[in-house]
Amino acid sequence: MTETNDMSDAVARPVNHATNSVHKAIDEASDAARPTVDHLVAGAHQAVDKLAGAANHTAETLDMRGGQVRDAQSWVSESCRGYVRDKPMAALGIAVATGFLVSWLLNRRQTARRTGYARQGEHPSLDAVSMASVPPAPPG
Repeated sequence: MTETNDMSDAVARPVNHATNSVHKAIDEASDAARPTVDHLVAGAHQAVDKLAGAANHTAETLDMRGGQVRDAQSWVSESCRGYVRDKPMAALGIAVATGFLVSWLLNRRQTARRTGYARQGEHPSLDAVSMASVPPAPPG
């Protein structure tokens, strides 16, 4: 039985030594990597802080711009009301002319789609430059 114990010890010692060596190498690698990992973590935190600061600044700017837009909208609305009160006939004429213009533009767009001339430049009526090159129609 002593031979078996000696043989067992002969195998166990190199295994224990190898195990200890591997554990030591792992610990050394971990210790060596720790400053690099800490540096990466610190960099990631800084990046997140910068992004959060930029997002907060953007939100504040949008809030400020939103207030400016609301103020401008209010000013335009009040100006239009005053104009309509002061010059109702002119306001009515502008509204009718705007309606005709929008109707005409939408009709041209639908006509272009129906005829298959979706891109500008393909249909003479949709391109002012092409209109100049079209000869006038004969009278009558």
